[in-house]
Amino acid sequence: MTSKLSPVLLFVLIASVACASPVAKDEPAKDEPAKEEPAKNDAPKSQAKKLPAGLLDPKEADYFPQRGACYSLGKDYFLTGQLAQPDYEFAKENGVKSVILVRMERELGGLGFDQAAAIQALGMNFEHIPIGPELMKTELANKFVESVAKAQKPLMIVGSNGNRVWGLWSLYLGQQFGVPVDQTKAVATKVGIKRLVIEDFARKHLASGGGKKSSDGAKAPTKKEKMPAALLQPVEADYFPQRGACYGLGKNYFLTGQLAQPDYEFAKENGVKSVLLVRMDRELGGLGFDQATAIKGLGMNFEHIPVGPELMKKEFADKFVESVTKAPKPLMIVGSNGNRVWGLWSLYLGRRYGTPVDQTKAVATKVGIKKLVIEDFVRKHLGQ
Repeated sequence: MTSKLSPVLLFVLIASVACASPVAKDEPAKDEPAKEEPAKNDAPKSQAKKLPAGLLDPKEADYFPQRGACYSLGKDYFLTGQLAQPDYEFAKENGVKSVILVRMERELGGLGFDQAAAIQALGMNFEHIPIGPELMKTELANKFVESVAKAQKPLMIVGSNGNRVWGLWSLYLGQQFGVPVDQTKAVATKVGIKRLVIEDFARKHLASGGGKKSSDGAKAPTKKEKMPAALLQPVEADYFPQRGACYGLGKNYFLTGQLAQPDYEFAKENGVKSVLLVRMDRELGGLGFDQATAIKGLGMNFEHIPVGPELMKKEFADKFVESVTKAPKPLMIVGSNGNRVWGLWSLYLGRRYGTPVDQTKAVATKVGIKKLVIEDFVRKHLGQ
């Protein structure tokens, strides 16, 4: 430790631009709320009700749209391309009660009939919600979900060739039932849908908690806690992991590769209060010291949550987010070379603040992270 005395003094003097300086015993950290409550899973999936059977089991229906095909999803929903007037009459005869048209005004010329007039004349409910990628905002998304939730069933959602209605279906299932966009997309692909129009928006909207499920209409958007800017502004710290690097994120967090025993002593001297180790047991041989014993011996809190792609489940995600939230700060999260801890950081920021995975990934890439381990799981878990 003699060789590190000078860096310690220097560290204290320039704490504002390097590692986190010690936090006063009773002083609330400035980059986070003074008191942290146990973590709650704000990902859409955790709060969603059970997906009714049939809503991801499309059956080709006896309607013949001008482009694409018509599919029924259970007894209450139809997704279809543009129908001709006789098909609306057929729909009425077969019990359809409501129609939502999502095509833009500029697309409706040349049909030879007025859809609103024809549908309403048949005694069905009609609503027109023009939707295109350039129009998509939280308010429009919530309006669509509310309209689908409140409409008398069976309901027919009418687009052009199917790409748009399936994109909107991914939004509805994600907001109402927590279904990952990728799950809906896989089903849509099997029935010939080439792309989900508004896919990018749907992913961001669901990840940010832009709307909540509703039994009789969408509720007002739920606002997440605002993310402190420092949590995505990594500053290389004065620790020297065996692989990768160590970064401070604000005053309360460090993401690092595997540290040697002297660096844990250095961490203690500089105010770190908790260590969360995420390496698997099989990775810990050959270190020359027992991390749990060494860290606890220094008077720091220690927790070991082994994380690997094959282990990731909702329960693991919940445990990790809760542990990060509750741990006395400053907290150091220790992995191997950085890929895993940055993947977990994307999970934490997404769950707590609604931060898109792509935003965290872009920052990680700039500091040399080649991939986010568990990225696929995180995207599905957050609905991205």
